[in-house]
Amino acid sequence: MLGDPRGCESTIAALMAEYTQYVREEHARCRVCPVTRSGVPIVRSMLEWKAVQGDVRLYHWTRQDLRDYLLGYLPSADLSRALLPDAPTCAKDLVYFLADRGTLAGDNVSILADATDEVFYGYARPVDLIGARVTAKPADGRRARRKAARTARRRNRRA
Repeated sequence: MLGDPRGCESTIAALMAEYTQYVREEHARCRVCPVTRSGVPIVRSMLEWKAVQGDVRLYHWTRQDLRDYLLGYLPSADLSRALLPDAPTCAKDLVYFLADRGTLAGDNVSILADATDEVFYGYARPVDLIGARVTAKPADGRRARRKAARTARRRNRRA
């Protein structure tokens, strides 16, 4: 269902002004934080996507909305590729921002945070967002490849 973004422009502008101030205040100590680096453009993109592709309810976010944005829309969005690894963290920050304001509607905060973590850690990633699998620990990917190679060797010995 496509929304009508005309009525949302002023709401997005006001929300972005408030979010920008929120980032300055809440993330001031963390200069290398993904939110200070990429939060404003990612959140603006999320709200614009919600206004155009979503259901126009900017404060109503569901697990499926976050997955649709992060896994479906974001890889093809007109954003710098350097911002893509920060997107799940910035999406989670938007959820916390709306919850702190008392305007978050839809799924529970913890459900939405879990949805962003699933994308961040690669559990919900059907396509690769940044060209290389992001894992919690770089060794996990190597461990999985070694295990797959070991299993293949065993299978070949039996044949």
